[in-house]
Amino acid sequence: MWELGLVQFFTWIGMFSMWVYFSPAVAKDIFHAATGSPDMEAAGSWSGFCFAAYNAVCFVFSFVLLWATKYTGPKLMHVICLAIGGLGLATVPLATDKYHLLIGMTAVGVAWASILSMPYAMLAPALPKDKIGVMMGMFNLFIVLPQIVASSLLRFILKHFLHSEPMNALVLGGASMGLAALLTLLVVSVRRTSGEFAAAGAAGSH
Repeated sequence: MWELGLVQFFTWIGMFSMWVYFSPAVAKDIFHAATGSPDMEAAGSWSGFCFAAYNAVCFVFSFVLLWATKYTGPKLMHVICLAIGGLGLATVPLATDKYHLLIGMTAVGVAWASILSMPYAMLAPALPKDKIGVMMGMFNLFIVLPQIVASSLLRFILKHFLHSEPMNALVLGGASMGLAALLTLLVVSVRRTSGEFAAAGAAGSH
């Protein structure tokens, strides 16, 4: 659970960075909008459309995920999806018009489908059956904590290290999601065998 918790920590920092800074980045660098201008309103509307797009991709890809995971297993699938999402988010600054943003959002949608399912698929076999509800509840703390950290520190980091550029925050978020993908490789894969736990992975056995 702690190994997956670390993965979750960096994953959710990446998502939080997008939720907070995507709209300002689009307004500033894509629409070149001044505060209170019609372009600012248009930027907000397009950002909302982009968010709807990644959720739509998530919905559609979830069916692909269900099928593909039978062949890859949840661990490898999560690595792939997080890497795709991190790359998509980190390359948003390369967009030259509003339609190019949909490429990055498609990648984020792929990652989002995995984020909502694969960590739990990896964790469930490792938990005692009589404590699975409690442990899953505790695991959700790894969603809350990174958002608290991000809300406390991202503004400071943006101001003092990222030149107050919202696009740089998206790159940071993409890098954080990419790190989460790498950390997923270190998570021990656990399965049940005849009622007992069997583990295999880079970190050894439980």
